[in-house]
Amino acid sequence: MLTSGSMVLLLIAGGIYLYRVQTGSLQRYSDRLLSEEAHSLNQVIEMQIRERQVRLRTGLDLTLELLYSFGEITFGNSRQVTAIDYFTGDNTIVDVKQWKLGREQLYNNNEMADRISALGGIQVSLFQKTDKGYLNIATTVKDDNGERILNTLISANSPVIQAIERGEDFYDRSRLGDDWYLAASRAIMHNGKPVGMLFIGVPEKDVSIIRDLFSKKTYYDTGYPFLVDATGILLVHPT
Repeated sequence: MLTSGSMVLLLIAGGIYLYRVQTGSLQRYSDRLLSEEAHSLNQVIEMQIRERQVRLRTGLDLTLELLYSFGEITFGNSRQVTAIDYFTGDNTIVDVKQWKLGREQLYNNNEMADRISALGGIQVSLFQKTDKGYLNIATTVKDDNGERILNTLISANSPVIQAIERGEDFYDRSRLGDDWYLAASRAIMHNGKPVGMLFIGVPEKDVSIIRDLFSKKTYYDTGYPFLVDATGILLVHPT
């Protein structure tokens, strides 16, 4: 026969077992909900990136067509320019021929870059081919001090220049300031040969929309989502 003490022990043991079963079920349910929520947030980001990839390809076609509309490509006398190697940061002297599109001289013609950028809502850089690589001669891209990033030289052995020399487009990700951009480059052709390169970039994602979406999410009263990039840099955080 079971004593009253044994019955109490059985009830306690049964209660503990039921508590653990229910707690485990609730934990698994919560984990599944959080996993589904994380997947939904990830889909929002991926949709933004896919939309911008389409926009990038279209922008490359339209921007180059607009560029050619300024007129015929012509070259004049050479001048020496101090360039900064994009990868090493070293200074080097390069010879740059005067390059015109119709009446527009391209070297340091940031106004043209701004006009193109305003039409497409993109970042734009124009590169001219030299004997030492491709030189950035006009751009909308600025450094942390708000200065245009000009006279950077991309050497001929870089993957982007090798693709351009083969007449191929080059797609990549570039970090401009604090943001990641989807980037595309295409050769500017003259008499069947590349004489320059067009670079355009669009923000990989609209962080403001993502930040607004994330700010409305809370988990377990005090939990919240946040976003970091592949290098561990915090992109979106409620604080």
